[in-house]
Amino acid sequence: MTTPVPVDMTFADRAPPGADDSSQRMLSMIVLVVFHVLVWWCVYGLARSNLDAQGDMVETFAWGQSWQWGYWKHPPLSSWVSGAWFTAMPQTDVSYALLASVNAAVGLLGVHAMAREFVDRRWMLACTAAAALTPGLTILAMRFNANALLLSTWPWAIACFARAMRTGQLRHAMAAGVTCALTMLAKYFSAVLLASLLMAALLHAPWRARLLSRCGVLMVVSGTLILLPHAWWLATHGAPPLRYAAAATGAQGSPLLRALIFLLIMLVFPLFSIALLWFAAPRRAAGDATRLQPLRSIVGRVFQPSTDPLWIIAWGPLVLTVCATVFASTRTASLWGLAMSFALIVLATRGACAVTSHPRRGPPVLTPH
Repeated sequence: MTTPVPVDMTFADRAPPGADDSSQRMLSMIVLVVFHVLVWWCVYGLARSNLDAQGDMVETFAWGQSWQWGYWKHPPLSSWVSGAWFTAMPQTDVSYALLASVNAAVGLLGVHAMAREFVDRRWMLACTAAAALTPGLTILAMRFNANALLLSTWPWAIACFARAMRTGQLRHAMAAGVTCALTMLAKYFSAVLLASLLMAALLHAPWRARLLSRCGVLMVVSGTLILLPHAWWLATHGAPPLRYAAAATGAQGSPLLRALIFLLIMLVFPLFSIALLWFAAPRRAAGDATRLQPLRSIVGRVFQPSTDPLWIIAWGPLVLTVCATVFASTRTASLWGLAMSFALIVLATRGACAVTSHPRRGPPVLTPH
């Protein structure tokens, strides 16, 4: 006899079917994404005269002219995306700016998919709008390179993994394996995300059961198949991206100081988003003098240690990066952590959801378990 998989009740606090207007939410989401693309496409085009000073975009464009399973400096996904884009689009700075804004929009849609898995559905749009305020999806998304691809791959990997763990359906397991593999093909730094997803699954009983079932096996197999060609290329070409990464991550100075600076920057990135969620969260009663009560709920949900899978997914990459910086004395760039804000924002949204609303104020929300 097979052991039954426990039912995952952790995220059962989402709105019941029919509780909100799905078509209206979808229209609002489309308007938000289109507006985001148009605004930041114009900003990218006006603010940049000749791509980027660092030369990353030129390298990505040049490598994308030939399809290979690997390149000298980075994993191949950014070059593949660039090559595919310019096969159909003009080879101009304006077109490159549009690629950067579309990549950010894909990440924004990924945050919406994450919110679908973790928060009340009536708060999905607010969560996505809050994420749209992060530097990673705005001013820092202007340069399309390997770091920028983390913005579009990380949230989808988290969303697909959570859906696979929650439902156990094989198609979702395959999607999770593929998206997790794509994060590694974008940048090897994504190993901290995959490790965090694994920890979240092992520490949560229903997810642990899924991981040890056919769902988990298919996830590993599908991800491995996606990575095999690149792994073969690394083995047969002397692994130049790994040698470059080893040379580039060496750093001088105090590793503890670098870790603290990285941690501080990662906590600053989602501040505007948390402020928006604080503003959107309902008060307990009309005329409530305690305006900080919603903020306490949000901050408590974000910072209070928990075995909640979302909390582990949100903090795992950050903690692992800080530990690697301190104990391995590696260089840590803040641009590597642009996508770390997303799970923290979804976690903050759960804190906003936990505030009981007044019947005549704010969106009706459910109190999570």
